[in-house]
Order: sequence, then C-alpha cells, then structure tokens
Amino acid sequence: MKSVMTTCLVAVLSAQLFAQQRANPPWLDDVARRRIVLTVPGMKEARVTRNVAYRAVEGTSLLMDVYRRKSVRSSDRLHAVIFIHGGCLPANLATTPKDWGDYQSLGELVAANGLVGIAFNHRFFESWDSLQRSQDDLEALLAFLQKNAARFNIDPKHLTLWAFSGGGPLLTSAICSPRQSITSLVNYFGILDLKPFRESGERISDETVERFSPVSCMAASPAHPPILIARAGKDRPTFNASVDAFVSRALERNLSITLVNHANGRHGFEIYDDDDRSREILLQTVEFIKRH
Repeated sequence: MKSVMTTCLVAVLSAQLFAQQRANPPWLDDVARRRIVLTVPGMKEARVTRNVAYRAVEGTSLLMDVYRRKSVRSSDRLHAVIFIHGGCLPANLATTPKDWGDYQSLGELVAANGLVGIAFNHRFFESWDSLQRSQDDLEALLAFLQKNAARFNIDPKHLTLWAFSGGGPLLTSAICSPRQSITSLVNYFGILDLKPFRESGERISDETVERFSPVSCMAASPAHPPILIARAGKDRPTFNASVDAFVSRALERNLSITLVNHANGRHGFEIYDDDDRSREILLQTVEFIKRH
C-alpha cells in the first residue's frame, strides 16, 4: 500500500507538485483500484450511503460513507466498524481514501457480516503535526455517529476502530483513555510508536511523539479494549519496530491483545498479497470484532 507507506517528506513534495489543482500522484492509480483479496457472499449487495458530511472545517466538508446489509431494518442497531486511513497524504487528492477500493471492499465485507462499515476522510496531510487535526476529525466523527446512530442503524455502545498504517497513532486516545462505546480496536501494520520513525530521520516533535504513540501511555486496566494487531513480516523495519515495541509493552502489562503475523506479508497485505494467510487474517479480524 504505497500511499500509506509514503513518508511525510514525500507527501510534502507531492503536495507541492500537485498544488495547483486536485490531482492524484502517480502511485495512487494502483492503490485506489485495489480491493481486499477476500470475497464473501453478500458483499456486492451492500447498501451504501455515500458522501455524508460529518464535519465542516476550514471551508470544506469532511465526508464519510456508510456500508450496511441491504436487508437491514429501520429498527436494527448494529455494531459499527470505523476504518482509519493513514498518511501523510497530499491535501488535494482527487480520489480521497474513503473512495479507494481497499476501504470500499472492507465496508462491503463488514456489511456482509451484519455490521456497519464507516469509511471516512480525515486531515492527515503533509506533516506529522497534522495528526492533531486528524484526531479532532476522528472525535468529530464519533460525536456525529453517536448523535445520528439511529439514522445509520448503529448501536452507539458497540464501536470498533480499525486503523491502517499511519492511522495507528489515532488509536492513542482509545488505548490510553478507554471509553465504553469503543469495545475493540484493530491495527493493521499501523504505527504504534513514533520513535523509530524519528530515529530514521523523520521530523517529529517531542510533543507529537508523546501524544500520538500508543506505546507511551498504556496502562494495565480492566477497561482497556481488546486489541487485534496484524503484523506484516516483510514490512519496512520502522513499521515493525513500532508494532513490536507496542506488543512487548502490552505483554509486560498483561493487556488483552491478539497478535497475528503474516510472515510473508507486505505492507497492505490485505490488497497486495492474494494468499490464504491474508484471507485467514481478514476472516479472523471480522470474527474478533463480532465477539467484542
């Protein structure tokens, strides 16, 4: 998944290159068309509500798409899964993450399993400093979903955050300050410690490292939501160092984690590695979410 593997430095250069108009950088054409490597019955029948504005900020509307089973009844209240895309990204993409095949097919997957999928755009643009803006966007989304739960058939007491790559830091609040409405977390090859990235040369402030590294503020608490972590064995060393640091700390503190490792998996294995292990992990993830 080249997009979410791209460093903030590359994102800044891309943004400058395409600053005059909305356009997709060259790597995005391949990423945007790829769907997950798993297909289950009912995915193509998902009912999709597109381009719902959940927040107006900086003169623009931030949008989300909602995926539900076609047969859902107005009275149904279902567990919702919120997909958190990564960054850093150019601020003027023509094809925003919620419209990538990855998140569309993930939405269809959870809908086919009787859940509600939420794919949304947030402002992780161009630098690590924008993580705070993205956190604000996530909080606005959660508040919007709570207020409009009945409209989208959502059970507001059962939400899962599923983060990918650079979206991992946005799990920090849910990990370090648990809330009852978030009943589980999923992290796919996501950044859980920013220190390895700063050590590799990324410009990240002390404040950002502390505030957006889930590993830095974990506490042994019975209220801590269960976490499933999917690791890609052939990922970049910085990503795996980040994941491994979190797993080590979580085990030291006896937290509830489920670790699955795709030994031959690449970053973005769910769309790039069409093999049994990728499909097994996706199925295991859905079952994990349904149990919690």
